[in-house]
Amino acid sequence: MLLLLTAGMTGNSSADPKVPPAPSQPPQVLATSDGRVHYLGLWWDRGEHIALDAPNGQGFRQQLPPNNNVLFSTSVPVEAHDGSLRIVATGNNGSLWTTAQQGRNGPWANWTNLGGPRVQTDAATIIRGRSDAISVFVAAADGAVWTLRQQTKDGPWGTWKSLGGSGLANPVTVGRGVGDAFEVIATSWKTKTVWKASQAVADGPFSTWQQFSDPGFHRHSQLITHADRSMELVVRTQGGQVATKRQTSPGGSWAPWSTLTGPVGTGKPAVILRPDGRLTIVAGSADGRLFSGRFGFDPTVGRTVAEQWEDLADHGAPRVLADQALSGTGRSDGSWVAAYNDGTENFAEIVGNYSESAQDQPEPVQPALRDLASVRADDGRSGQYAQGVYGVRPVGAAGWSPPAFHYEHFTYDECTKTADVVREDFSIKNRYSSCWAADNTVHIKMVCQRLRGEDVCFGRRITFTVTVIGLGSDYYRQGRFAISVSRFQHVLPVDEGIKVSVEARCLPLAETTDCEPDRDTPPAQRTIAEWMNNKDARGDVIGAEPQPNPAVNPEKLGYGKAWVRVRVQRQDGSVRQVDSPGVRLRFDSAGYMSVNGSSGTVFPDVNPVMNFPINTPEFVAMKQSGLHYKQAMEHPEQTIPAVAGKSIPGAIGGTPLHRLKHDDEWRKENRDEAVRTCKSSDMPPGEYPKDGYQCDEYPFASTREGASRTYNPLRNFSVKSIPADDNSASGIWIGTWYSYDRIIDGDQFYVRVIE
Repeated sequence: MLLLLTAGMTGNSSADPKVPPAPSQPPQVLATSDGRVHYLGLWWDRGEHIALDAPNGQGFRQQLPPNNNVLFSTSVPVEAHDGSLRIVATGNNGSLWTTAQQGRNGPWANWTNLGGPRVQTDAATIIRGRSDAISVFVAAADGAVWTLRQQTKDGPWGTWKSLGGSGLANPVTVGRGVGDAFEVIATSWKTKTVWKASQAVADGPFSTWQQFSDPGFHRHSQLITHADRSMELVVRTQGGQVATKRQTSPGGSWAPWSTLTGPVGTGKPAVILRPDGRLTIVAGSADGRLFSGRFGFDPTVGRTVAEQWEDLADHGAPRVLADQALSGTGRSDGSWVAAYNDGTENFAEIVGNYSESAQDQPEPVQPALRDLASVRADDGRSGQYAQGVYGVRPVGAAGWSPPAFHYEHFTYDECTKTADVVREDFSIKNRYSSCWAADNTVHIKMVCQRLRGEDVCFGRRITFTVTVIGLGSDYYRQGRFAISVSRFQHVLPVDEGIKVSVEARCLPLAETTDCEPDRDTPPAQRTIAEWMNNKDARGDVIGAEPQPNPAVNPEKLGYGKAWVRVRVQRQDGSVRQVDSPGVRLRFDSAGYMSVNGSSGTVFPDVNPVMNFPINTPEFVAMKQSGLHYKQAMEHPEQTIPAVAGKSIPGAIGGTPLHRLKHDDEWRKENRDEAVRTCKSSDMPPGEYPKDGYQCDEYPFASTREGASRTYNPLRNFSVKSIPADDNSASGIWIGTWYSYDRIIDGDQFYVRVIE
């Protein structure tokens, strides 16, 4: 879990050697159709992507793939058709490069060189067009504008085409108009004018360039497409003011230019399209003050008019670096974000029309208790398959002993890396190890004001990561959570007193006493300064042993849903609370576990897997058994008994096996039928009985899928005559693994043979 805090307003975090420097270039911010807000922190030689499900929500953080040829500071994002992001950036050799997420909120692919003309070393423009194919527009070194389009929305790129033009420069800005036809705007630095080229129909040819302004309207052009596909152009004039020009109707004529009298500056303003069609513009002035205005088209006068400009510096907004570009985005709920680097080169942002209470997580409600059978039926629901688990201590056997038990827990580094992707649930490695890490935001309300009927808050970001590793137990009815609070960034001295607490919580699922926090591990609360010196804490949950009921619950099972709570206490004393997702725990007191303790705790949502790595020194003693199981699962038609169309369960991705413990007669019937089949005419002559050999069956006699004619009338099983020592070793491993992985009567599991 990575928490993002909007906090103090002054100072420079780069002075602290423990804190990475702030991005050297202004951040990019983009809201996507799923409501997420994406931030790109950009340096010349690297980039960071932070995605939040709301301006103050949960999310994740990723590093953009490294590439020495890419000028990361020129990166521009767009949302693709599947909700993933694609970025284009200029290369240091004048070419264009692109990278894309592999699916919505997925990891980033390596950069790809798009080739094409030698371009100017400024940001290109990327836009989604007809059939959701993505197009790139950029001014080349020769002063012409060039474009490149995907052939299909998921397909390869086409070929570069020139739109012509002379003396044109980036940024090129593009709108998607009526019928998905593009309007392209570029500026001429020589004549200080704006120029336009248009398509009459989507994918059609572009018109010749037409002058679109008198001299003086040329800086930082941004073309906004309204919901009705009419367009509005926002520019900085040569005199430093903001001006707009809007179509009077979709695809129609353009109204005259409107100069929005207000702040005078040179930097690119943030332009945010609101759901009601008006624009919120945030612009910096020459002296570093920040202003915002709200503007709408007035049909009675035929142009865009301003409600008013607000001097945000008077309300506590951090100053903006001179001539810096601002980035802004709006969400469908009416909230908006503008991002920039403040006067100390720290990341800063303005969040408007967003209530923190909208993101507050309510106290989890105790779910209705369910009968044990229905709760247990959810076991294995994650779809994840366990990695190998080995034993605690050697178990004596003639000729073979199982390997020492090894939990294979998540490491801190492994778990922290999961913060780079979206995980709405815990990742479970095996029945004893789980982890979760993701991004969250907590808004420290240093400065919030009510402006023009909406709340507007100012600040900058602190980041830190909370890593949660869940640990089961092979001896106790106890789940342990190792919690680390680390990777702090951009912390100023004024922030070090912020208090962060973590604790493990749990709710019962079947009986009221199934699960509760362990009083011996109370919440761990420390200041940021203290966490930076000691990142580790612990929180446990425990499950009381229920009253004996051998007929219904012989293993004394209990189920709970556990999670980790993070609470941040702001400097003003207010508190923000964030909870991790929940993870289910199962507590048992199965006295028949022959190797580990008679009590234990596991994560039941993972599918247990019995591994046979038959070429390793520990398991080569059962190689013939393993090969038999593999053949039975993969080629049942080659096995005995010969039954047309038979299908043998147990393989990963197929039908599981289920342990059979309490029914001695059923197990005996499984074994008797297997031996009877070994002695039948289906077995080749001389194979069984045979000195030094035994009858091996799969599925095992200790499973409900065994050879019994009563319970397996279709004869979906296999028998084979194999060396007795081999069969004995596999039998010892099967019984030992049941104990190691706490496989109780009725538990489902799978078999994996590794050659």
